[in-house]
Amino acid sequence: MVRAYDETLRNVSERDVREAIKEYERAHWGQKGNRKPSGQVVADPRHPLTELGALVAVVYRTRKGNDRVLTDYEHGFNTKRLPILAYERRTTLLVITGGMYHVNERGIID
Repeated sequence: MVRAYDETLRNVSERDVREAIKEYERAHWGQKGNRKPSGQVVADPRHPLTELGALVAVVYRTRKGNDRVLTDYEHGFNTKRLPILAYERRTTLLVITGGMYHVNERGIID
């Protein structure tokens, strides 16, 4: 799924969409994602964030690889390098910032 601001969605190139789809499939062990951009709102990086606190774990629900049903995946972050959970006031959307981690085909790695 590709997420972009509604007002800038028309500026997303076909190449960007193809790359996002490829990355989705890599991160979901080959599962096919939605093939069209979604018009969901995202936090605006030009606006300041309000910190809520250190993020110690995250649980997300998705299908990966051979999952036949939606599955909950949980990741506990390394306590020496915790990311921060914050929100953007205009949209009230949550944002994860900082920390030392990356995402690969196995999931979140720190």
